[in-house]
Amino acid sequence: MVEITRVNSEPPCEKKKRVILVVDSDAAHLYYTGILLQRLDYEIHTLKTAEDALEFMDVTLPALILTETTLRGADGMELLKTVKRNPRTKSIPVIMYSLSWNPVVKETCLREGCAAFLQKPIDPDVLYAAIQQA
Repeated sequence: MVEITRVNSEPPCEKKKRVILVVDSDAAHLYYTGILLQRLDYEIHTLKTAEDALEFMDVTLPALILTETTLRGADGMELLKTVKRNPRTKSIPVIMYSLSWNPVVKETCLREGCAAFLQKPIDPDVLYAAIQQA
């Protein structure tokens, strides 16, 4: 009797982590947010400028962008506008956050297409809920 063994050429299916891009000029907040989101089983990429974020997206499209409104160079609002006006990236949800709670800034962000506007320091439960909703 001949035993036939089938060789599966496909690699085992692994759950692919979703990529979240976190953009903030504050290194401590980048670290905190990165650790928090890694615990929630996301693949996190942290960057300090909007320009770096746009370069990153030339190579990899994230599932979500989390950005501070005030960044060095181009600010978070410019990043949001650039993402939402590009046909390749316009479907990526963008969550904005800020240390100040200025209703005009919040309204502008929402009008430009951000998925949520949060205030620093970000409560982990609020952040997780905003990510899930986006």
